[in-house]
Amino acid sequence: MDTNKNEVEATKGILDELFQHASRYRSSVEFSDLIKFLSTFKNYSIFNAMLVHIQMQGAKYVLPAKQWDQKYGRHPVPDAQPLVMLRPGGPVMFCFDVSQTQGRPLPPGIENPFQVQGNLPEGAYQLITLNSKQDGIRVNDRALGSTLGGYVRDANNPYHVIGAGTFMEKNQRMYFEGKEIPLLSEITLNSNLSDEVNFATLTHELGHVYCGHIGSGDQGIWPNRTNLTKNVREFEAESVSFLVCQRMGIDTPAAQYLSGYLNNNEEIPEISLDTIFKAVQRIESMAKKRLKSRINYE
Repeated sequence: MDTNKNEVEATKGILDELFQHASRYRSSVEFSDLIKFLSTFKNYSIFNAMLVHIQMQGAKYVLPAKQWDQKYGRHPVPDAQPLVMLRPGGPVMFCFDVSQTQGRPLPPGIENPFQVQGNLPEGAYQLITLNSKQDGIRVNDRALGSTLGGYVRDANNPYHVIGAGTFMEKNQRMYFEGKEIPLLSEITLNSNLSDEVNFATLTHELGHVYCGHIGSGDQGIWPNRTNLTKNVREFEAESVSFLVCQRMGIDTPAAQYLSGYLNNNEEIPEISLDTIFKAVQRIESMAKKRLKSRINYE
């Protein structure tokens, strides 16, 4: 077997192990600890954060040995526990938590670098709405009542909507950068609310879309999981919103929802961590840069 195949096998093995461990987070207490950790571990992808949590619960700040030396003049202690993480472009890299290093004194804040600021990163809201169009998702603003933050609907099904109302139009199309493309989903946000509030709602509704709660939009870009119960759909969407917002430094009502559920139930619903993490990773990418379209324009 050649080197590339070995690397692919190694990466696949790590991902398999990641989701084999998912069952251990079925209890509300363990799931609560997990999402709190993932929401603060912002320096790496959601998948890498999960890998670190599996290997070392309580890790705070993780870097490869070379970066510890270059940035902070520190190095791993003898017999330090290396943490395996996925390397962009693959397959893996070995990192060490701050607790496993020694050397120069740590700069202020390095042991607790994950404080929520409550300010939306500049341009993130606009980038997400732009990239949503790349996936055939139109984001609208309209004046709604004070108790309704927004809703999402399947543009191919006039009777399918999560949040409000019934729509009679179907098979709609929209124009984007001079091209007519199919409208797969439509999200409506409350124009009476601030960008920060609407951002939390937008991540929740995108969570519904990318977790497949309103179908695949006849394009197969996201899964079709419309057979889930409302309880599972809302728990997954709130988990997506909580993780995206907290990792970006934004407070979100999802925190209260999840806290209330976890405090009143011994186990979480039959959710898919894999689907939640993929949705989080997609939305985080959408907030950082312009992405290529995944829509079939034909």
